[in-house]
Formats: sequence, C-alpha cells, structure tokens
Amino acid sequence: MTAVADQSPDLLQEFALTLIVPLLASGGIGDPAFARRTAIDTIAAYKAAGRDQLVSVMQLIGFAMVSLDSLRLSLPAELSLAMKLKLRGNANALNRSAQRNAATLAQQHREADRPPPEDDTVATAAALASLEQARVMVTAPEIPAPEIPPPAKTQPQRSDDQERRRLWANAMTDVAAECSRNLNKLPPGERRAEIIRIGALSATVQQLMRENRLGAARSGQHALQQ
Repeated sequence: MTAVADQSPDLLQEFALTLIVPLLASGGIGDPAFARRTAIDTIAAYKAAGRDQLVSVMQLIGFAMVSLDSLRLSLPAELSLAMKLKLRGNANALNRSAQRNAATLAQQHREADRPPPEDDTVATAAALASLEQARVMVTAPEIPAPEIPPPAKTQPQRSDDQERRRLWANAMTDVAAECSRNLNKLPPGERRAEIIRIGALSATVQQLMRENRLGAARSGQHALQQ
C-alpha cells in the first residue's frame, strides 16, 4: 500500500481520513471533498507499506496537525498569558510525539526494505550430514594391523600422533554436536555462523581420521616388511 486509494478504502484507511479531514477543515479548508483529497495526498506522501506503517502515519500527521492547531489557538492577543503558555507547551509535547512517530515510521521503512533472510535449509542439511559422517569416522573401529607370522614380537602400537589426532577429533565432534542442537532457535545471522562452524569442525575431524587411517595402514606395511 504505497498510497491511500479514494475508491473503496478499507476501514483503517477510512478511519485515518475521518481523523485528518476535520483537522484540515478546522484550519480553513471549507470544501469537504477538497479536504478529503488533501488528506489522501498527505497520507500517500508517507508511502505506508502496511497497516502498521499506516497507523504510524496517522499518529504522525495527527500529532503534527494538532500541534500546529495549538499554536494557532495561542495567537489571539486577548488570550491570557497562562493560556498561551499552556497551548504552546501542549504544542511542544505534541511535536515531540510526532517526531517519535516519524522515527518509528523510518524504522518500519528500513525493515520493509531489508531483503528477506537467506534460506539456510540446504546449508543446514549439508553441515549436519558432514557432522554425521565425522561422527561415524570417529566411532568406527580402526583398521586392524595385519597379522604378522611368527616369530613376531608385537603388533605395531598406535603412535602418539595417532592418539593425539583421535582425541582432537573426539573433542571437535562434541563441539560441533553442541552447536547443532539449537540451530532452529537461533536468529538467521547467528544460525549461519553456527552452520559454518559445524562444517569447519566436521571437515577437520574427517581429515584427522583419514590421517589416522593412513598412518595405521603405513604402520601395518612396515610391520610386514620387518
């Protein structure tokens, strides 16, 4: 709704006009049709894009016009000083209310112009799938060392590096799982950051476990050569 149509207006639009038209008429516009057209043009100038914005426009125009009317009423010379000060103080308070509604309307315009949030459905599914794959790699049994014919002394033991990688992979999987628990409850910006974090942690876990498997395979080959 970028303008208030004069044909078949809805109830809220009509209510806005019934408030503004008498204010214009009291200021000297004697022709009701002209006062109505002026009210329609005045509302349209604020480009209300929804009912919430139309309410803000109604309040802004109403406070501004009544403020000006209070100043008009304070002009006659025969009016007492106390009444003049009262009317002008009232005009000042109404003007502040109009300014607050103008700020509210500006904020509503900014929010209406803001692009809709990106759909994170695909990214969320990909991150969770990557996390599940990392979880499987961490919990899957490691490649057993090949059997060594007698007289073999011992089977190769897991190296310190392999153990360290396994511990890091476990810890990162736990952190990624914790990040995934409340994704749907987060605002779009925070949700997107968590999705990226889950994906990065899961990819790191998978790389660590691939290195462990490669290390285990190499250890087995070395043992056979011995």
